[in-house]
Amino acid sequence: MNFAVVNSIDADNAGNQKNLTDVGDYPIFQDVKTVDAWVSMGGGKDDIFIYDSQGKLAHYLPVSGSVDTNLSGAGYANLKQLIQATK
Repeated sequence: MNFAVVNSIDADNAGNQKNLTDVGDYPIFQDVKTVDAWVSMGGGKDDIFIYDSQGKLAHYLPVSGSVDTNLSGAGYANLKQLIQATK
């Protein structure tokens, strides 16, 4: 299983990235205006995209959607279950 983070164009590069790198070993990509990855994928800040092993989008979880994605709460179990169920 692979994980990656796409940092927003206007994000503070030094700020919250340390919080992410302290808890895992995965790449953090810096979005730029010429790519605008979040818009290209139809998402926004803190949205979560889960892709299957074929690279097909299996789950799109907007931050304000019906599935709790707050990792310090029930969202952790929700994400773990969805990730483990995705082949």
